[in-house]
Amino acid sequence: MTAAIDAALMGIIYKNHFARQGSPSRVLYDRIRMAPEFSLCPLCGQRIVATVDHYLPQSRFPALNLTPANLVPACSDCNKRKLATVPARAEDQTLHPYFDDLGNERWLIASIQPSSPPTVSFDIRAAKIWDEILTARVRNHFVVMGLSELYVAQAASELADISYGLEGVGDTAGPVGIRQHLDAQFRSCQARDPNSWKTALYEGLRDSDWFCDEGFGLIRNPRQANEQAMGHALL
Repeated sequence: MTAAIDAALMGIIYKNHFARQGSPSRVLYDRIRMAPEFSLCPLCGQRIVATVDHYLPQSRFPALNLTPANLVPACSDCNKRKLATVPARAEDQTLHPYFDDLGNERWLIASIQPSSPPTVSFDIRAAKIWDEILTARVRNHFVVMGLSELYVAQAASELADISYGLEGVGDTAGPVGIRQHLDAQFRSCQARDPNSWKTALYEGLRDSDWFCDEGFGLIRNPRQANEQAMGHALL
């Protein structure tokens, strides 16, 4: 009963004082919410921060309700996905964006499947410095936050944006020029974040012989490409 009362009281303090607009302590809430670079959610790296999330849910850990280390900026989607669940095992705990160090080794990878238009998928390749528990936590975080679906959607949009330019490079410099162009994009993205979805995407595109030879031409006009392929087959 005491824990329930404490949780209720701490919830009132959080909502009516710490997080309430106009409250003297609201400035602290806003500092935490606006801390990430470019206001991007540190849990997914894509969407805009909209709230402050309790890394360990306040309903289960009321004593940590106002502890700075337990307050994490988050977008609405990540906040809802995480909810108030408490993992029963260490392997099921999502990542803390400020205390879990994943290192700088490349661990997010993209695979390119030959299709019209090209199909991109993302996966985790465990870094050498990770133990089994951290590897399981990274994979769990990837699933809980829906990062695979999010990154695939972002990659499809990116391919649409660069398709016209790639066709121009292909016309003038061929597959070698395509690979050089993609490598330059990969290196630029890697310099900022070695494990962003863009870094993984450009690495995957660069390393795909199929994409550099012909796949880049199937982004904008998949129907036309399919008709041409059928015509060649008939011949």
